[in-house]
Amino acid sequence: MLTANKANYEQARNTFNEIKYFSGLPYRMSFEGGIDHNWEMKKSNEYGRISVNSENDPYDGIKHLTMDTNTEYEYVTNEAGLHLDLFKEDRVMLEFWWKEFFDESDPEDGVYFSDDGGDSFVKVYDLTGTVNNEWIKIELDVDELALIAGLSYTDDFVIKFQQRDNYSIASDGFAFDDIYVYSNYAQFPYETGFENDLDEYWETESSNIYGRIQTTGEHEPYAGSRHLTMDVNMDGYFAINEARLYVDLYKTENVILDFRWKEFNDESHQLYDGIFFSDNAGENFIKVYDLDGEHSEDNTWQEVQLSVTELADQYRLKLSPKFVIKFQQADDEMITNAGFTFDEIIVIDNRRNLTETTESEIKAFTINNSPNPFVHNTTINYSLPEEKFIEIQIYNIKGQLVKELVNEIKPAGSFQIDWNGKDTQNRLADSGIYFYKLSTADYVSTKKMILLR
Repeated sequence: MLTANKANYEQARNTFNEIKYFSGLPYRMSFEGGIDHNWEMKKSNEYGRISVNSENDPYDGIKHLTMDTNTEYEYVTNEAGLHLDLFKEDRVMLEFWWKEFFDESDPEDGVYFSDDGGDSFVKVYDLTGTVNNEWIKIELDVDELALIAGLSYTDDFVIKFQQRDNYSIASDGFAFDDIYVYSNYAQFPYETGFENDLDEYWETESSNIYGRIQTTGEHEPYAGSRHLTMDVNMDGYFAINEARLYVDLYKTENVILDFRWKEFNDESHQLYDGIFFSDNAGENFIKVYDLDGEHSEDNTWQEVQLSVTELADQYRLKLSPKFVIKFQQADDEMITNAGFTFDEIIVIDNRRNLTETTESEIKAFTINNSPNPFVHNTTINYSLPEEKFIEIQIYNIKGQLVKELVNEIKPAGSFQIDWNGKDTQNRLADSGIYFYKLSTADYVSTKKMILLR
């Protein structure tokens, strides 16, 4: 560790480049012991100041990282670059706590990515001062932001936190704490009943715009008020639907996949319908189980229990830290003429380890949307662990506000709101990538959705 004996960190670039190996994931930095070898600090002139200290109320523990100037009126740009080995990583998430001190908005303020060791950077997120001296949690999908920026994961990928201004704290400046970079795979054991929509460990995809995957209360869920359904949104158009669950099965034994499934007059498509496994983050899949609609009772829930351990061994797969379980359905008719529904999915070694979770026990913020991609409408589902004033806003890929959906105090619980693909002037938004953002005084989460016209 590089300890904080001096107020400023100054590192020569040629000395820093002698470090050939950087940490992989998961990576966490709380600054309690200073900084480690992954960090590179830079300032544009002698007035810049980047410090690990105990002043100005750290978020957690007794220390945090601050950026400001050591004088007044002289502008400076401060940079803290986190170098990580992200080669072969996927589903990477970045979380950190951030606060500002009356900091005016500057175009240089933000989070930047580099895939060439810091030789060039792309800005991916604005750090815009909103609430003075209050900690805000920022959650970023590094995969999506890197894709938009045209960057690839390398063994020297840099996440840079940057601030520019001309006053010292507490008139200007940023503070950062509890920085966490991780690969977003569910921990074992895992369970879901889809009561709060799809969580962050799921990805859904359809082969075309007619495919439809959604969580809904229609068609009689097995338990609770919601389940996952797959069909098409227009009769006569064939589509393949996939729902992928990403789960860490490293060092697990006797793994069981248990779920409830029913079909609606669904014709058997042996090539497509079934359960698929991947041990390499979804790069390759192997079908391990048929979901055969022709040999099941229509509109009747069935329990399916599979030994993941035995099937993985049979198909020469490893129980890896990047294991993917894919639920897949294909057909050309809407429910209830054709389609699948799933509920109460668990990945566990012993069913007695299950715990019930009710809406009254929500302990975290969540936000997701379905369907995604969508053509006309999408539903944004979100949950709050306590009463909060919240905002939900839609932004385009340029960072411009398209629509504000929520701006009010909401109680704890689960909610949903629809977006019809129109902007504040009631004009149809163009096809493309959009971001929906949930904000409170101390929490921010931004996710991506795709609008197809």
